[in-house]
Amino acid sequence: MVFLFLQIVLCLFSTSTTYWRFSIIDKDGVGGRNTGLLIADNGQIQGTVCKGSKISFSSHSAKVMCLDMGFSGLVKWSLASNSTWSIQDRYTFALSYMWCTSHAKSYKECVYHPAKAGDCTHASDVMITCASLSCPQNYFYNSLVDLCEACPPGTTSGGNTTVSCECQAMSYWNSNQHTCVPCPDNSTSQAGSTSCDCPPDFYWEFDSHLCLKWTFVLVDRQGNPGVRSGLLLADNGRTRGTVCVDDEDSPNYENNSARVNCIDMGFTGYEQWSYGKRWNIQDNFQVIVKDFNCTEADKSYNDCRYTVATPLRSLCDHDQDIFLTCSTAACPQNSYYNSHSCVECPASTSSKANSTYCYCPPNSYWASDRCALCPEGATSQYGARSCQCPGGRVWDGVSGTCSELILTLVGEDGREGVSQGLLVAGIGSERGTVCARRYDGSELISLSMGLTLCRSMGYVGFFRSNQGSFDTEWDIQGNYTSILTSLSCGRKSKSLSDCFFLRGSSYLHGCDHDDDMFLECFSCPNNTFFPSVGGYTCTPCPANSTSRPNQEYCDCPAQYYWDSDNNQCSKCPYNSTSGFGSTSCNCPRGYYWDALSRYCLRYSFMLVDENGTSDVTSGLLLTQNGQGRGTVCDDRYSDLTARVNCLDMGFPGFEKWWFGGDYWSLQCTYPILLDEFTCRNTSSTYTDCRYSTHHDCTHNEDVFVSCASCTHGYYYSKELRKCVACPSGSNSRGNTLLCLCPAGKYWNSDTQDCIECPANSTSRKGTESCECSEVGFYWDFNHHKCLEWKFYLVAENGTSGVSQGLLMADNSYERGLAASCDLTSSNFLNFVRVVCLNMGYIGRAIDIDRYHWTIQDEYPVVMSNMKCNDSATSFGECSHLRGPAPDCLNSLHGVYITCVSCPANTYFDFKWFQYTGCKPCPEGSTSPAESFTCQCSPGMSWNMSTKRCDYCPANHYSDRGAVTCTLCPPQSVAPMASGSCGSCSFGHYWNNYTCSKCPEDLYGDGEKCSPCPSNLQMEAGKCVSQIDELLSITATLVGELKSKNTDKDRVITILAIIIATFVVITAFVLIYAKRKFTITHRTTSMEDILLEDTAAS
Repeated sequence: MVFLFLQIVLCLFSTSTTYWRFSIIDKDGVGGRNTGLLIADNGQIQGTVCKGSKISFSSHSAKVMCLDMGFSGLVKWSLASNSTWSIQDRYTFALSYMWCTSHAKSYKECVYHPAKAGDCTHASDVMITCASLSCPQNYFYNSLVDLCEACPPGTTSGGNTTVSCECQAMSYWNSNQHTCVPCPDNSTSQAGSTSCDCPPDFYWEFDSHLCLKWTFVLVDRQGNPGVRSGLLLADNGRTRGTVCVDDEDSPNYENNSARVNCIDMGFTGYEQWSYGKRWNIQDNFQVIVKDFNCTEADKSYNDCRYTVATPLRSLCDHDQDIFLTCSTAACPQNSYYNSHSCVECPASTSSKANSTYCYCPPNSYWASDRCALCPEGATSQYGARSCQCPGGRVWDGVSGTCSELILTLVGEDGREGVSQGLLVAGIGSERGTVCARRYDGSELISLSMGLTLCRSMGYVGFFRSNQGSFDTEWDIQGNYTSILTSLSCGRKSKSLSDCFFLRGSSYLHGCDHDDDMFLECFSCPNNTFFPSVGGYTCTPCPANSTSRPNQEYCDCPAQYYWDSDNNQCSKCPYNSTSGFGSTSCNCPRGYYWDALSRYCLRYSFMLVDENGTSDVTSGLLLTQNGQGRGTVCDDRYSDLTARVNCLDMGFPGFEKWWFGGDYWSLQCTYPILLDEFTCRNTSSTYTDCRYSTHHDCTHNEDVFVSCASCTHGYYYSKELRKCVACPSGSNSRGNTLLCLCPAGKYWNSDTQDCIECPANSTSRKGTESCECSEVGFYWDFNHHKCLEWKFYLVAENGTSGVSQGLLMADNSYERGLAASCDLTSSNFLNFVRVVCLNMGYIGRAIDIDRYHWTIQDEYPVVMSNMKCNDSATSFGECSHLRGPAPDCLNSLHGVYITCVSCPANTYFDFKWFQYTGCKPCPEGSTSPAESFTCQCSPGMSWNMSTKRCDYCPANHYSDRGAVTCTLCPPQSVAPMASGSCGSCSFGHYWNNYTCSKCPEDLYGDGEKCSPCPSNLQMEAGKCVSQIDELLSITATLVGELKSKNTDKDRVITILAIIIATFVVITAFVLIYAKRKFTITHRTTSMEDILLEDTAAS
């Protein structure tokens, strides 16, 4: 098994072709020794060999080194550790990751890497002692005297360089006494053992040669036990020390390890864990346990894997010590947890189950074991643990008072008002530093807290904080005492009055100036950014981008993304898109955005057999993404992931999956590409899953899968784990988990049959659900019917019908919280819009946040990850996940939103989903209530960008309330700002939206120019007849006759009418005669022409 494992390790690393020589030097640098510092030399590099952090240097490696140097074998090896020699500083690091199998005879058969920067320290240099003698059979090599000695009576040995003799059963070889010693009473051993086998929950310690048992305990920063949050210590009855994570990049200590540790200490579980150098008391212990790794099935530390840490086996230091917070005992309601026991809440107070405090009435707070009244002027809500102070004051959790807190930054020279330096607090006349730890030892500073602190000092941004200082300790720190700890500002904090702190030396828990807080604040204006790497100044945004104050990037236009490596906007690849302000591009379904190559890549999956043949249904799972092909590690791999992998490969499901087992040499030819591959029961393709492109695996963790395959007319039954014939009237394409039902029916995965759709729904052929005909209803797969989710908001006291509060959902079967992992995605914001619209509001939230109210604990999460598209108007058009998302802790809490209601003659203004308010409509425009736009007057349109009414251009028109202007139809025109279109005036014609004047001998009707008929003549651009003119004159005279007041005037007018009538009749006769003559003349002329033509012919 060990050989198999080492074979797998050989697959992970490539060896160099450079020839290496090895030697041993003493502390003075003299070579040719058999004990001392191991040196490697290839003609170009001469340096030490270090243990490395990924794969440990082993006794097999040391033995090979001795053989390569001509020695007969290995005596011992160790790390330089704290016993470093000054001679080491003269050498660089030559090799690391040296790993040899037990069968290796030369370093060329081993795995090693040239050492890289950061791989090693001289404390990890290999010190080695090689054997210069080869002992005969039944002798052992005594390295202390460099002699071969005879094995004790009754024991044997193989000779050569062995350092022990084979003892009889129930005894072990004691390397200190060089003899066989009986095993302790509670242990046994087999013949030839160098240790004894201990009973359950005990382990063999080589130093003491005893069976010991581990116990674990949490201590506070002063070393006191009996706490549920603090430094984790391991105790075996002989020594006590810390537990380390071993490898900070991929720690072995995980959530299951934390759970087991807490259970072993009598707690119900764990809340959180972390690691680091936080307290001075850590230096009082040595690191004693490393590689502590547990699985989900482990119940006790003895079920887990771990290593007893020694300088030889570990390079752990206290920067990797584990801090742990365990869950409290299961206390009932109206009690609280206090020092490993449940205590009944005081009168007039209450609590929820498993609480560490009790809920106090309004205007009071919980003071560790009782309710205390808030000081004068301060207030609190029901169940508060602190009071809200007035007038910019800060709550002092120790004294229970409101104090005025003034912060400033002090430079190394003592100058105040700098933008980066030592944080000094002033409370009244007292001034001192701020301890950068909370009372439980956890990290103090956060982005929101840094922003609050910097803004309280007149800055607008926060870049970083450090414990201790930015470089080294400053002398100026000695001028102050540490007066504050546990300074805490929440994510919604706007000023110091929203913060909390503890003061007083008795509550500092050992804080010293190593824990002093340093801050660096900054202020960047609009259209500049603060680079996340490569500088500490505000940099102007590129020409095609903008930014809000204090951003680490610039907002690029759509179809571009922010390239943080080059600090510029780069165009998205051809098969991707992006919105404004994106830092990546959105890929098509089935693709993912690769941050390194900056392309949309696609993972595909295949199965291969031992020979690499891919046309198989069972074998090694491989994935490829266009950059290469590799294996998948089993970490967090599950049945759900195997199902998705098989679906992506075209199979209807999976039969089984496994890892390890028979090792194929083929595996060594591939890298490991994917790890932490986790899918949910709703995942249908790998892009619905989570995975990591970084791994901490070896090839003995490669995944093997056997997929299911069915023929046409059959479906794969996960319950029966076989192919089953489809019911009568249905069919299948094969390789599927369902059958294709006829129209009007759906596939019921519970009964595995085709079922008629309910009355208010229908279906197309081959679907597994029905389409609900009523607006707002959705198909519920659990109840197999159309249901409607109704949403409403409740206040903190449970009152409903409010416009802001906790979002609740009810579908008549379930009632509870609606939650989401991502509160900023466009799909979720569309969901908020739909919910607000359906509740009668404008449909956009001005606040989306996760508050934790007591009322949230009374309801389950009934839905999460709600998503709606831009066009959705009801929840029936959206998607959601039933219950909380299994991979998101945020989905365990509800969502607090605020819906907006805009009155008439205002509009709702929003930009990039950020609320800016209800604004009054511009002058001359109106709007109904709950409107996104204003209704402009005819001849104007609403501009969505500038939020104003713009005049329609020439030859365009608009009705009231239009958001765009419409082009006039052909043969019509309009001036600017017109509400309608019209024709060109008489005497003009339409010429491509221009009115042009007709020639003098033609008349225009507004559309075209034409000659006047023969009985008409041109007058002022119109065609009129002479009779029309005379009739017009007569009509005018008659009109005047009616208007005369005297008889004389009437007589004169009558005579004029008679004369005019005579003239009209005469003119009519003359015109008729002329027309008659013209026609006769034209006829005669035509006859003459015809006669002339005849004669000519």
